[in-house]
Amino acid sequence: MNQCDQKVECFGLFGAKGEALRNQSNQILIDENFGGCIICGNRVSKYKCPACEAKTCSLNCCKDHKIEFSCDGVRNRISFKRMVDYDQSQFLDDYFFLEDAERTIDSLRRDKRQIVKSLDTLPPWLKKLIYEAKMRRIRLKLLPAGFKRRLNNKTTYMYAEKMIFWDLEWVLTHCVGVNSETITVINRRVPENTMVSKVIENIVKPNSDEEWNKKYSMYQSAGFKGICVLLELQCKKYCEVDLSSTISEVLSGKTIIEYPTFLITLKDNKHSFDVIDEDSVVTVENEIRENAYKKLKTFEQNSCTEDQSRPYGPLPVDYYDNFNSRK
Repeated sequence: MNQCDQKVECFGLFGAKGEALRNQSNQILIDENFGGCIICGNRVSKYKCPACEAKTCSLNCCKDHKIEFSCDGVRNRISFKRMVDYDQSQFLDDYFFLEDAERTIDSLRRDKRQIVKSLDTLPPWLKKLIYEAKMRRIRLKLLPAGFKRRLNNKTTYMYAEKMIFWDLEWVLTHCVGVNSETITVINRRVPENTMVSKVIENIVKPNSDEEWNKKYSMYQSAGFKGICVLLELQCKKYCEVDLSSTISEVLSGKTIIEYPTFLITLKDNKHSFDVIDEDSVVTVENEIRENAYKKLKTFEQNSCTEDQSRPYGPLPVDYYDNFNSRK
């Protein structure tokens, strides 16, 4: 059965009561024989969510389930189907999906528009953010409009405080959700002068919430001395973070796509990741930038042929070198 993606917006968003409701609801989701409402427990359910298959009894409960499980209610057209459940309607749905994909590819082949890199296309607040990031030796790249990471990014520069307030994504490698997926936590608009240890102390230090402590028990048992925080660089390489450093100090000299992503893991598990030292970061990022530039040039040279499709993923737009002295 399909499950909704688990992504908590910030530490302590639901609180103790909300976590208990989430845990109880997840158990109901797993029990396929339960026919009642997943929110209020009413035995008579009227609606079934196309995305996560959660059953609800009313519009209010349907809305509550979307908030509780971060569900958008949109059916996943590429979800797994067992052969015993595969019928003619499913076959037609797959056929139409492939037709839509073919039309999209054909449209992209005919569309000769280039990625616009002009600063004049950006709103003033975003220009200011990129400029201030550059002043801190941070190469901030943006994905094209419409991409999920671009839409989710709330990072901004506050003129009154004269500081960047970053969105920070934390991947908890030792915490697994009900769908056997690693839990990801996002802190919204954290001041750049905040120490890393201060941001993650809600996870590492126990509090009065037993459910919260149970979820992060492995990190709390290890403490600050037993954990390792890694900043994700490009091409799945990582750089170890000093917990006593501020966010601005950690990001200085790095390339960030939209907002930084950190991994919190145990020190004993550090060898599982490709960790490089600070001295190698610049060399690695220069190589990645050169390779991306070569790929883009190759695509532009071959884009005149009608049957040439782009073999590479979306390249983040780099405005770093566009700034000289302008804001």
